[in-house]
Formats: sequence, structure tokens, C-alpha cells
Amino acid sequence: MRSLDKRRAAARYHRAEVQGETHLSQEPATPEFAPDPELGNVVVVKANAPNAAVSGAFLLALGGGMIIAAAAGGGGGSRSSSGGSAIFGQLVLGILGAMMLAGAAADFYKANQKCVFYELGAALYHKDKRLKSFRYADADEMRMHQRRLYRNGVYTGTSVTLKWSKDGKRMYSYSGSYKEIVRRGGPLTGSKQQFFAGPTDLDPVRDLAAGALSPRFVEALSRGEALELSERNSANAMGVTPASGPLNGQQVAYAAIEDMRLHNFRLHVMSGGKEVMTCPTNTTNFWPKFCAVQIYWVAAMKAAGRFAPE
Repeated sequence: MRSLDKRRAAARYHRAEVQGETHLSQEPATPEFAPDPELGNVVVVKANAPNAAVSGAFLLALGGGMIIAAAAGGGGGSRSSSGGSAIFGQLVLGILGAMMLAGAAADFYKANQKCVFYELGAALYHKDKRLKSFRYADADEMRMHQRRLYRNGVYTGTSVTLKWSKDGKRMYSYSGSYKEIVRRGGPLTGSKQQFFAGPTDLDPVRDLAAGALSPRFVEALSRGEALELSERNSANAMGVTPASGPLNGQQVAYAAIEDMRLHNFRLHVMSGGKEVMTCPTNTTNFWPKFCAVQIYWVAAMKAAGRFAPE
């Protein structure tokens, strides 16, 4: 399952459909990046800082206003204590304005950057120049964190952050946001809003990166080790062990698991027509561990004659 097509097929086989996390990519396809001889085909291209131009314009206006105000206030020649305080205030205002302008310059620079996610890794570009790149397999940790944002009870968007680290040091990260499709709008609380099911355009990146890191977790399971998925919920080569609920501390064999659903950024494990385990997907290395667990679950389903891949 090294290619993108095979990874997508594996997601269908594993029945791990993303429910409640739908959005359409708000960035048009960008064909200017060709396949890379080391990183493979392009999966998706994203702006490095989607709101950088807006924040840069805001900082430019604010910083420029501060500097103008500081310069306009410097015409007086008073040597009184109040005059000294005014000069100090103008100096502080000028320094803050300069800092704002520096921040605006940095944002405008980021506005011309793009993250290109390939099949085997990712690269950061400034216009046509590659600034840095890395391979998913070179990391030892990855994390995909998603969170829905609300204002006065109304859904305003979903933030998403992808991070890769090695030996405790960050190798690469991407942060952005997107709008999910809501069944019902209005001033509702988050728990009452319903979201359409479907994938995000970063899900293939997540799956490819998880697949690149999963072999060591597959090997750990084969050696009889247990993997903590999140919130003390664990899995080994025989099944999963919930950390809460009616089956707290009891192992549920893979052959008894009917489905593993992803909904509202949580994994829901179903057995006997009931949910027997749930845990968040936002923790470090959840996805490569989950990929390894799915391999054992699919094998158990096939052995029991209850699973027929397409």
C-alpha cells in the first residue's frame, strides 16, 4: 500500500470512513508543481499561511499608523517632565510601529509560500524556490490535530494542524483551516450541529504519512507489545482494550469488532452492535498506530470469513 491509490483503497477496505469531517477544498488545483523524483507525485498543494496577506495588511496599517503618530507628536520642544514623558511615549510608539512593520514583512513573505505534499514527503516553496523538504518515513512522530471553532455558539470553521517530529525536534508543520458543511445552521451549540460525512483534502496526506510510520508499530504488535492509542485505550496483536465504559480493562478480540468508525475526530470501535471503545484521534502517533491496528483487524476479519475487500 505504498501508492496513493492503494492507500485510498485500503481506507475503503478498513471501513474507516471519516464521518462528520467534510469540506471541499477551498484552494483550486495547482498544476505548477511536477512530480518529484524523490518524493513522488503531488497529492495536494496548500498555502503555507492562508491568512498571511490579510494579517500582513493589518500589521502594515497598524504599524504605519503608530510611526506616523510618533513622528507627528515629536514637534514639541518642551524640556519639562511631562515633555520627557511624551518623548518616551513617542519612542515606545515608534518601536512598536517598527515591530508591526517587521511582522507585516514576514507575513507578506509567508503569503508567497506554499506547502506541497507529495506521496512520500512534503516540501516548502517560496514562489519557485524550494526552502526545505522531508520524507514522512524520516520522522518518528506525526500528529494531525483538528478542532471546530465557534463564536457565540455558531460554527465558524475548523482548524487543522499537521506536525512531524524526529528525536523531539519539529521537522515540519502545516496549519490551516477549512469550513465543514453543516446540516443545520443558526445559533446552536456545537453538540447540536450536525456535519456531513466525507474526507478532507489533507486526509490522503495523513494516510500516506501514517502508512510510512506504521511498520515499526506493526513490528511492535508482532513482538507482543501493546500500543496506547490515546487516553489509555490500547491495542495488541489480539485485540483492543478500552480504558473506560462497561468493558473497561477487558480485551475485545479483533474478530469480534464489527466496525471502526471515525466521527467528530474520535475513533469509535463497534462490537455486538454497541460502541465498546472511543478515543480521540488528535494525539501524537495515533494515525500510524491506528494503521497498524487496522492491519490486524482486517486479517482477523478475513480469517473469520467476515470481510471481503473490493
